[in-house]
Amino acid sequence: MPYRCELIDSVLHLELQGTVSGGELAAAFSEIEEVEARLGRMPNRITYMAGLLQTDLDYRAMDNLAMRRRQKQFPNAFRTALVAPNPISFGFARMFQSLNTNPQIEIRIFSDERAALAWVAESQAD
Repeated sequence: MPYRCELIDSVLHLELQGTVSGGELAAAFSEIEEVEARLGRMPNRITYMAGLLQTDLDYRAMDNLAMRRRQKQFPNAFRTALVAPNPISFGFARMFQSLNTNPQIEIRIFSDERAALAWVAESQAD
């Protein structure tokens, strides 16, 4: 499976591995939406992209996925940390960040996991 999604200490963790197709990424989004619906509130999240080797997503496909988040009214604001330590994952993360303009979602890109975890934990303390 090219992705893994789990809730750990009230933070949703998504890990992308290897080659991820548009269909697989859409399935990951659906799984995340199921977790969100069960919780009743939006958890902060961290997406690990270090293992992402490639994807077949073009701009249009990425925009369609981002639109699912962009147009949604959430019960609370939340943070999304994208851990993207290499050029492939950074490009993918930057495209998602620029397309996702929902004011309830604060998205930042990090090159290392520790900084991402600290940023997410900082908002949990508020």
